[in-house]
Amino acid sequence: MEQKELEFMLNCLKQLHLFSRAVLSCCRKEGLTNSELELLSLMHISADSCTPLSLSRHTGMKKEAVSRGLRRLFEKGYIEKRTNPGDERSYMLSLTKEGKAVLAASYDSMLNPLYELKEKMGEDFYALSKLIDIANTIITPK
Repeated sequence: MEQKELEFMLNCLKQLHLFSRAVLSCCRKEGLTNSELELLSLMHISADSCTPLSLSRHTGMKKEAVSRGLRRLFEKGYIEKRTNPGDERSYMLSLTKEGKAVLAASYDSMLNPLYELKEKMGEDFYALSKLIDIANTIITPK
């Protein structure tokens, strides 16, 4: 790889990392890690169809990392487990009242950077979102 290309790609990686960190930095305010907030958000969206395996698939996190995050959320009282009626070897996850409250308290700080981007970028924000979605489709393992 040519030196200029290498420098360009490393700069792209740095910029993506900075963007991600800036958008997700709000999570610490509620005492949640980025992973914990992501898991809570997905459980909220998925409602009653949430399992550790489905969370692993949707986040791209390894099963072990999902298990650690779920254990911490369970210990904090933010999630509950119940036996999966379709497969008694696995379990379903749902948010507790406390989990819903901490997630709701996080919404403003979590979404404000995106709303600010949307306001300042206008239609380019939607183009950025579409490009990120395409890029994630390309680089996400099948």
